[in-house]
Amino acid sequence: MIKKADIFLGLGLIAAAVLALLFLGGGDGEAMVTVRQRGEIVYQGPLAQDEEISLAGDFHNVIKIQSGEVFYAHSDCPGQDCVKMGRLSGPGQLACAPNETIVVVERRESGVDSIAG
Repeated sequence: MIKKADIFLGLGLIAAAVLALLFLGGGDGEAMVTVRQRGEIVYQGPLAQDEEISLAGDFHNVIKIQSGEVFYAHSDCPGQDCVKMGRLSGPGQLACAPNETIVVVERRESGVDSIAG
């Protein structure tokens, strides 16, 4: 017998799938990198363009965008967790909590309506 909780669980899974498709997209748009420090945007640009971003603060971070990937190349923060997080080549995020930085990769829609195709 189907319980009320099963229905809510099913609806929640469907809603999560729809939101994932809306926010992550089908891969049609250009991948963009946004770097924030203390909530402020300090860099924004395409993932396809090589770049090196140096951030000062309580600690020093070097973020590289290279060959379609973004990663923390260096950090003098304790633990080096941000450097150990690896590389992103698609939607996702990396962070350095001690230096209050976050790197987000997301797809930006092209000029064509994704529903109309």
